[in-house]
Amino acid sequence: MNATVRAWLALARVRTITALPYRVWQASLLDALSPPDPGAVGMPDPVVLQGFRIAARNHPGRPSCLRRAMALNALLRTRGCPARVIIGVARGADGIDAHAWVEVRGAVIEDAPDVARRFTPISASPQGTLTPQFARSIVTSP
Repeated sequence: MNATVRAWLALARVRTITALPYRVWQASLLDALSPPDPGAVGMPDPVVLQGFRIAARNHPGRPSCLRRAMALNALLRTRGCPARVIIGVARGADGIDAHAWVEVRGAVIEDAPDVARRFTPISASPQGTLTPQFARSIVTSP
């Protein structure tokens, strides 16, 4: 299956599960936030990244940053790449802004290179300290 189709399907899957109540998809989010498998040694495949860019640009609606990050993370991890979703917060003009992105070995993938500097990463414990309200706000923000 071609990389763009795989990416499009990953985005559709994430969009579908995040439309459900948070308790249904909380485990998927916590898995994406968890440290990658220490045995994962793969590098991001340029073909996968290009397919993801095309799919994200052409997906119905505009996938939120969390949806994009969860889908890209899933694609990279299935190829043995030690990817991880990072959620960060920053003070914005109207309060607190939140953003989600993917990192591989500390390098930002498919996002602005300075995103990790602009946002302070927060973490989720295995018990799931991310509240449903906070998760919903990230899902619906661009």
